Amino acid sequence: MALSRLLGCNVYISEGRNVQLIRRLEELCQRVPRVALANTFVDAPYNRTGLTLVATNSAELTAAVLAVAEAALSALDLRSHAADHPRLGVLDHVSLHPLGQQATLQQAADAATSLGQQLAAAPFGLPVYYYGAAHPAGRRLAEIRRQLGYFKADSSSSSGSSGCGCKSSSKPADWAGSLPEQQLSHYPPDAGPSSAPPAAGVVTLGAVPWVVNFNVPLFTADRAAAAAVARAVSTRGGGLKGVEAMALQHGPGVIEVATNLIGMDWTTGSSSSHISSSSDSSRGSADPQTAAAARGAGAEQVMAAIAAAAAQHGMPPPGPGYVTNKLPAELLEAARKAGLQ
Repeated sequence: MALSRLLGCNVYISEGRNVQLIRRLEELCQRVPRVALANTFVDAPYNRTGLTLVATNSAELTAAVLAVAEAALSALDLRSHAADHPRLGVLDHVSLHPLGQQATLQQAADAATSLGQQLAAAPFGLPVYYYGAAHPAGRRLAEIRRQLGYFKADSSSSSGSSGCGCKSSSKPADWAGSLPEQQLSHYPPDAGPSSAPPAAGVVTLGAVPWVVNFNVPLFTADRAAAAAVARAVSTRGGGLKGVEAMALQHGPGVIEVATNLIGMDWTTGSSSSHISSSSDSSRGSADPQTAAAARGAGAEQVMAAIAAAAAQHGMPPPGPGYVTNKLPAELLEAARKAGLQ
């Protein structure tokens, strides 16, 4: 079957409030033959949009990403960007993933490096950092981000509110303006210029098994306590296996624990359900048999750990957790419905 060679691609753009531009980016994806736009996730408080594309032909998938990149870079300027979610560039992050049974991580890596070469060259001229199978040493995305200051908020550079079109606090955005360090000699890119264009920033580009983004809202204004909860559940903080986590402001009175579930085999199940702290192990976004065989924690384990840690810090029960993208089974179904070959 043709779909056995299916590849997926997540494209993260540092814009979540300009509805007209987001619709334009969606239209560009849909114009490329034999590429399906399987999901769009727009987060206004984070001022960030994730587009998920699927295709069986890597060249066509690359063409769709380049069309999105050209439009986003033409319309957006990192110097005027403000958000409560970290970012390194306008085209902030692109990840490629094998989805079909015969698709391989090497194919995803080849597509990533081909795309990176084009983004590094004119007319884009972006510094490109590879990770996962696209990098010779298998470097992790978190390492790049840590080296480039992704996790260090800089409220001082923002002079106003978050600018969200919905409810918003009046506090300055945690991330605003160009990258603090535009010269990249301390951590050179793998391709492209050795300095970050002030308006565009840099792009991280990788090839890895499918990653699920799972976010859980905490109803607190205590940033230190929320950060402690995030540390408690993360692998780096001695918590759950295969979990990356950080605490981010997400509107007034809400701080989210935003997690990447990087160690779990998400080959079955559905991402459509929210997961609450009272969910039993047979419900939610993970199939129980998949969870049992997982190499890392699943959403329900993360939900339970966050609820327990929040209680230890005197917080009320967290809100239902939710995923921001689709699972491989859902992406395969989207490809079928789109008639991909």
